[in-house]
Amino acid sequence: SYKKVHFTHTTTYLMETRYERLGETSGLMKLLQYAYGYGFQRNILVSYEHYVDTSILTFMNHGCNGTNNFGERHFNTTDSIYGNEAHLDPNAIDVPPSSASRGSIFDPVVDRNYLVFAAGNYEAKRDIHSANELYQNYLFLFADPSSWVEQVVDIKAQCSGEILPNTVKWAELQASKK
Repeated sequence: SYKKVHFTHTTTYLMETRYERLGETSGLMKLLQYAYGYGFQRNILVSYEHYVDTSILTFMNHGCNGTNNFGERHFNTTDSIYGNEAHLDPNAIDVPPSSASRGSIFDPVVDRNYLVFAAGNYEAKRDIHSANELYQNYLFLFADPSSWVEQVVDIKAQCSGEILPNTVKWAELQASKK
């Protein structure tokens, strides 16, 4: 889907800065949880942008250990170094797959169609039957090299069952406050 909620670099920075200063009273945590929990990072216009897809693709889960059945067309995840988080050493591969940015600061095609570029070019990676759930490789949702290691370690821990996904933790936290 090319219809996305776009959190620009400046917007994300200001929300994070205000939240750090004001904490829970600011009301920004829910918005940040939405951007981080359901969104993905891209470096289309500038670095550290977040997008949230407004289609059913928002609710895809991570296919642990290379079990994803949906993903980026230009990446063959079975052959890719990013194909399986269980075997990925984030310290050896320190560049997220989505960290590439455009080659020139002046690119009218990208400027006019950045939401299409952010959407990616997705396809089914294998046959998906009506009862199957859609799984994608969450490693392709990250673009920020400064948090790459932390994000890979987090996904590995989720896949091994050591921790819950952030969206589940946040829901449990909200339920406990009621």
